[in-house]
Amino acid sequence: MYLVTNGIYFLSYDSKSKIFQSSCQTSVYNILKFKERSKADNFLLNLPKHLQNRGYYVIDAECDTTAPDYVDDTYFDVNCCDDIIADVEKIQTLMRKLSRYKIYASQQHSLVEKEIMDIEHASEFYNLSPLKGYKLYQMLHNARKQRRKYKDNLQIIDYIMSADFTDYVNGNPVDKIKALENRQYEPRVLTELFD
Repeated sequence: MYLVTNGIYFLSYDSKSKIFQSSCQTSVYNILKFKERSKADNFLLNLPKHLQNRGYYVIDAECDTTAPDYVDDTYFDVNCCDDIIADVEKIQTLMRKLSRYKIYASQQHSLVEKEIMDIEHASEFYNLSPLKGYKLYQMLHNARKQRRKYKDNLQIIDYIMSADFTDYVNGNPVDKIKALENRQYEPRVLTELFD
């Protein structure tokens, strides 16, 4: 019998036959089992998109060992510990940079919020010529883009800093960051503006 795992999770299915990751505590009846290695390998090659690039491999559940087939494992590196201090220092440096940038981005986000408030109040209290109105629109447009940049960067930092090792093994922070690129604004009232 063959199972699909990444060393932390097994692939299982729910009552609607939807594939998901499950811990070792999951009922053994729900874990995907294959009688033939070739079928397990074929399933692995055709994993659903949300489970790809998460280090899954096939194991023989009958064997004592749960080691992956290293030949096809893109995450296996026999020399991965040779430069471990340098690698950890890179992570450490990244976390320090993100911590400092988070303070800066928060301050800039707050400043841009105040600029937007000033622009909105100027449009509320003054009758502007078309030229000045357009300039005010440009200012608001640019300020909103800056606000979005800082807001997104703060969200990315939160994804990175709040993730644990299991999240990184499963690719969760990267998936969340990629999802930011594909999101779309859902109008609350003025849907005609977005047609």
